[in-house]
Amino acid sequence: MISLALACLCGVCGFCSGADMPQRVMRRYKIDLKHLEKEKYLPKMRIEYLADQRIERDVKRKFTDKALAQVEAEAERLYPYFERGKVVHVTVGWRNVTGVLTQIRPYHVMVDGILISRRDLPETAFDKQLADRLQKKYLRKNFFKKKDRYEAKMARRRDKIYAGLMRENGYVYFENEWITTRHAVRIWDSGEFPEQSHLPDEPDEIDDFDDFDDFDDFGGDE
Repeated sequence: MISLALACLCGVCGFCSGADMPQRVMRRYKIDLKHLEKEKYLPKMRIEYLADQRIERDVKRKFTDKALAQVEAEAERLYPYFERGKVVHVTVGWRNVTGVLTQIRPYHVMVDGILISRRDLPETAFDKQLADRLQKKYLRKNFFKKKDRYEAKMARRRDKIYAGLMRENGYVYFENEWITTRHAVRIWDSGEFPEQSHLPDEPDEIDDFDDFDDFDDFGGDE
């Protein structure tokens, strides 16, 4: 004959209330009895999707288009390419010169009437291929590689993110699998928890899923 505890599926009938479950057991398994009131639990596949979405959203938040544009601007400043008729920025000794490049001579250039030696210009000033190559290299190092490393770190923490979402949605990690709070209480009421044969004084934690650290803001890896 099936016991009333095992037959109860609603979570509110009184037979699977979990009222006699010790606090230390609930702490060990991170059981929150408020989830007994749920009529329906989110499917595990849906929570898998939410975990992936959270990682993707966090990566996008830290590595924004604005952040990329800032690194691109820095690359162009460090490795500029000059064209006649364009506004250029040149540092000559202690002086910063900004103006339109009007003339390009073998040994000098003219920027808004100021004669500047080509030796004072960056090596990329009139070498477009070199400028493009060095700018791309700077972008890879200072944006895309950092993004890749951050994505790899988040992937390693996916289990913790997934576990947090599972618990938020009323699941309990028991005997190496995720079950609903209602199911866990039914198991307790049927006397099948390991702790019901022996309640240890200081139970060990059964996993290390919770409380992962946030990462530093973009650029903090270096």
